Amino acid sequence: ISGSLTISGSLTSGTDIITDELIFYWDAANKRSYPGSGTTINNLVGIKNTATLVNGTAFNTDQKGHFVFDGLNDHIELGDNDIFTFGDGSDDSAFSISAWCYVEDASGYVIADKYSGAYDGEYYFYTSTDDKLYFSLYDTDVGSYGAWSWIVSNATVTSAVQGKWTNLTCTYDGRGGS
Repeated sequence: ISGSLTISGSLTSGTDIITDELIFYWDAANKRSYPGSGTTINNLVGIKNTATLVNGTAFNTDQKGHFVFDGLNDHIELGDNDIFTFGDGSDDSAFSISAWCYVEDASGYVIADKYSGAYDGEYYFYTSTDDKLYFSLYDTDVGSYGAWSWIVSNATVTSAVQGKWTNLTCTYDGRGGS
């Protein structure tokens, strides 16, 4: 499976970040992570992997620093690294994705994904036009092309996330299968 992991959000500065088994962490307010200019973001834990600001993703110094996305095509790309692969749909590892986001319009907002097309991806964490939070996993063992397994929250997210900083998190327990 190929593709890129795209994260739309940033963690805020804090002193109590748990880093056990954390594979990528950036902090826009930390000069070791992002110096305030340029397109490279440094990983503060684990391997020395970097991320890249893409399509004009901006940096704002308000509230100690955060990244600003235009809602069209701005994103942060981590590349197609095996550390962002958590299994094949039957032999999986548990993982979580968490991002602090300030969302102006929650309809159709990508939080994080490793996805490059309808039949090529691994996971997709987003809000849809129905204003619900989705987390999807791709299983290559289903059919000739594979299939997406959709996990949908029951609550609408528009009023919960729009116009304020919100931590959005999804967790997969690694059970695999259908």
